[in-house]
Amino acid sequence: MSQDRQPKTYGYARVSTTGQNLARQLDSLHAQGIPDDDIFTDQKSGKDFDRPAWKRLLRLLRPGDVLVVTSLDRFGRNYAEMTDIWGELVRTRNVHIRVLDMPILDTTIGQGLTAAFIGDLVLRVLSYVAETERTHI
Repeated sequence: MSQDRQPKTYGYARVSTTGQNLARQLDSLHAQGIPDDDIFTDQKSGKDFDRPAWKRLLRLLRPGDVLVVTSLDRFGRNYAEMTDIWGELVRTRNVHIRVLDMPILDTTIGQGLTAAFIGDLVLRVLSYVAETERTHI
């Protein structure tokens, strides 16, 4: 792959079981202009990031790319792993993340120390809530 490629926007959708439906998430990602070829889906628990489509997506993400998820709990439900992966993607790999139902977590718009601090704070609170919900389910 060429180093000069234009940044791409990818979508990621996840449900916990094969009995659940991805349609609403896919509709939301399509509404963002993301084609099917750039949307990755898993039907696996969010308790960790050991998911086949997620792993394929991680190999594709390059600096400047944007990862779109419909909500933070579709990203994952493990507090420690979520905050680690988010940090790796945003700070280390320079990938942007857009969470459709939580614009404050959209790293494509907020730049600078204050935006990063607020985004990290919100991410940590919501990651904690997502993991807590998973343990109660």
